[in-house]
Amino acid sequence: MVNYIDRVNFGVATPTLMKEFGLGTAEMGILMSAFFWSYTLMMLPSGYFLNKIGPKKVLGIAGLAWGSVTC
Repeated sequence: MVNYIDRVNFGVATPTLMKEFGLGTAEMGILMSAFFWSYTLMMLPSGYFLNKIGPKKVLGIAGLAWGSVTC
């Protein structure tokens, strides 16, 4: 859910990021590409684990992992 919110808000925040950091369209394209390629690549192992151990366990583990890296 957090990743979905990040993905949606990234598009909304693009003009502000470009203005705040002085980024051109090419730099912003590289930044967005890095975010979306990593997001896309993580869908492969995520789907595998969802099929193997189930969504309840995967979401629980993901929540614990996300919480531990934000401390």
